[in-house]
Amino acid sequence: MRAPGLALALLPGIGARLLLAWVGAGRYLSWRPEVSTAANSNLELREGLALYGMGVSPYSGTSCRVPPLALWLYSALYGGDERDDDTMSYVLLNAVFDALAALLLYRLAARLLAAAPQLGPGPEPSSPLVLLDDATPNVGQWWYLSMEAFDDAKAYVRILAHSLLLALAPPLAMRLGRRTPLALFVIQLLALALLKPYPSIADLGLATSLLPLLLLAAQPPAPAAAGTGAPAEAEAVAAPADPRVGGSGGSAAPLLLPASLALLCVLGPAMAHMWLSYESANSNFYYSATLLYGGWHVVLLVQLLAATLRADRAARGKAEA
Repeated sequence: MRAPGLALALLPGIGARLLLAWVGAGRYLSWRPEVSTAANSNLELREGLALYGMGVSPYSGTSCRVPPLALWLYSALYGGDERDDDTMSYVLLNAVFDALAALLLYRLAARLLAAAPQLGPGPEPSSPLVLLDDATPNVGQWWYLSMEAFDDAKAYVRILAHSLLLALAPPLAMRLGRRTPLALFVIQLLALALLKPYPSIADLGLATSLLPLLLLAAQPPAPAAAGTGAPAEAEAVAAPADPRVGGSGGSAAPLLLPASLALLCVLGPAMAHMWLSYESANSNFYYSATLLYGGWHVVLLVQLLAATLRADRAARGKAEA
């Protein structure tokens, strides 16, 4: 990506963060189950920084599950001082950190290895992601099962949660890996946003932000000179893939996905508010909203996979089935 294009991609994200901080949305969003999970909780980050500043291992108990790399970075930047979430410097620091995290990953990992003895054992912060022992509500599909399942059945829930992702990866890689690696990457990100133990809406945002790249990659090449190729074949290759499941027939509504997502954006917070704030509902109400959110994910995955396969067949000159 060129430098102007990279700047245009980063500036909207930084501007959105500044706008949310300006209107004071940080205090509200930090407690939302759609945003804050057991893997990225701001409260756990504060507790981990406090324990690390006192010379105690942050992972000695169950109060901190922040990855060691992020914990070391925040402790190095803030020097153990108390942070103020309402200051614009905090927002700018997080925006810059998110935008440049990929560029700094190698050096930060090398310095983490040097500071590893001070952070204690490594597997502990990742144990909730494997054992599913935290039943904090989120937009995923496994927190309710891990909370309601009997002790004898929790091992089965863990195996099921991790085996689904493992089962999806090989067939997708064999079918899409060589010809459409970008589509494979986006589809795997969507599958992770659906099936990982503690997802948030940020996982869906990462996957959907890459969809315009698929459109750019699917653009047909420049037309050849007149008389050098069959017009019918050129039109077949240049024709855009129908993004609807089912191809012909026109039964799928093009506004189904955005309209249903808008409905879920209202239904999910309403169910969570009724359950956690007013106690006029129970966990079944909110979990029904997360199940609908998971079904929306499945529909999006099927449509994207079907469109990718149709475009691949058209590129190879094969007729659609």
